Amino acid sequence: MRRFATVFTLAATMMIWGWATAHQQPVSPQNGAVNQDSLASTAGSQTAGVTELKDFDSLWQLTELGGGIRWGIFFVFAVAISFILKKVIGLSIDFWNSRKLEKLESQTVTVAEVQQTVLQAKQSLLATLLAKQIDLFENTKKVEVLHEELNSFVSLQREHFTRFSNRMSFLSDTAGALGLLGTVWGMFLTFFGGTLDSQRILNGMGIALITTLLGLVVSIIINFASTEVSNFFNRRLERVFEVADNLRTRLFMTSVISYSDFALERSSNGIESESMQSPSEIRLRSTCEQKQYSIVGRHLQRPLSVQTVNSQGIPITGVEVIFEVLGEGGYLVDKQTRYTVTSNKKGTAEASFLLTGEVGKRTVVASVNDNEHTKLEFQIHGVPGPPAKLVSVSGNHQSAATGQLIGKPFVVELSDAFGNAVKDSVVLFTITKGSGRFAHYNHDNDKESGGITSVFKKKFLSPKVTYETMTDSLGRAEASLVLGPLPGVNEVTAVAKGLSKSPVVFDAMAQAQEEVSA
Repeated sequence: MRRFATVFTLAATMMIWGWATAHQQPVSPQNGAVNQDSLASTAGSQTAGVTELKDFDSLWQLTELGGGIRWGIFFVFAVAISFILKKVIGLSIDFWNSRKLEKLESQTVTVAEVQQTVLQAKQSLLATLLAKQIDLFENTKKVEVLHEELNSFVSLQREHFTRFSNRMSFLSDTAGALGLLGTVWGMFLTFFGGTLDSQRILNGMGIALITTLLGLVVSIIINFASTEVSNFFNRRLERVFEVADNLRTRLFMTSVISYSDFALERSSNGIESESMQSPSEIRLRSTCEQKQYSIVGRHLQRPLSVQTVNSQGIPITGVEVIFEVLGEGGYLVDKQTRYTVTSNKKGTAEASFLLTGEVGKRTVVASVNDNEHTKLEFQIHGVPGPPAKLVSVSGNHQSAATGQLIGKPFVVELSDAFGNAVKDSVVLFTITKGSGRFAHYNHDNDKESGGITSVFKKKFLSPKVTYETMTDSLGRAEASLVLGPLPGVNEVTAVAKGLSKSPVVFDAMAQAQEEVSA
């Protein structure tokens, strides 16, 4: 905390400097200095007198030369100080509330004692972190999980503090920018109008110099204070990490104690521990659908989940459950094909599952120690994802006589991001050039409904001929074109629903009857 006093010492120094300079004697007209009386006479009717340094009784009067811009700099300084004080007070309260918990590192404590101390402690970073570690310890009994949680917590706190650092950087830059703005404004006042009046020059240069000075001083103070707060936060976070890491090691060393501490409570809630059961009495019960459908390339919406129970159906905690992928087609946690997890307080064990890009069935088996009588099988069927690509298969660049049906239909194929065929998806064929029609075109669409909309479309719009169809099991859709009565190119565009920006264009040449006969 001593370093923060330096900030206020610096501010006090500036005030003393201002007071001292305010009581300096005015510069003698000798050695090239301009006599004030001569300046006043030069000003003509503006004989109010040039402000001399001895006219200032305080640093505050000196800052008045900065004009209105000084208020902006003062406002930035006040906002920055409020943020800094808020952060310092918060860190100090956190330090005060953590004192009792920090003493745990020098004691030999049980899990129950740690939990009781955490419950009694006031809100702080250390209390929050220790509570999470205890909860994970009860559920997993794995040191690596505690270590990951510890690193994750520290990273999250650093990320939150980054917001404070960004605010301080912004306010510091803003103070400097306002000082620069004052410099530009002062120079503008000095030379605006093209006259070199002495009073105008001194007033303009006063604004330029004072605002620049204020901006620099405020920026330096904000940067210095922000650096000290950052150091305080880093030391606080390092201390929290140290205490939590020591507790993590102790929890691992005394893992057996955790079972005995909570065995009575779990038994009273109808939940037994693994130590109360023999392996042959443990069973697995599915708590999710054993047959699921999911889009390829994605995780299941809900993880695979089982519950460890005894022969009477009572949940058992602390049982290691193995999830294993048979064959290929997907991955469990961290891209593993075999993943072990310990059942939690409710006897539940879960594992997320990521499907690869192939369509088809996957099989995942859950078991306890690979015992056959405990195995539970899950089937996950991968289905194609949303449409991602529409390509031409056949039928492009044909020719026929005018008014005739082309020899082959236009065929497109729709697939997802992994190349799997997408069936039962809408494909729209549209004649974009020529006066042809589709062989399967529904002429009922041409009937007038008699409404205003129908009349408007007929008179003012040129509705295009379209044909809508669905993709088959191979992801294919087709349309047959009857060429228009006039020779020339007929053009058809195919668009899949959801892929309007990736059309497929077909063309067919309508030839005159005499050209075909020849």
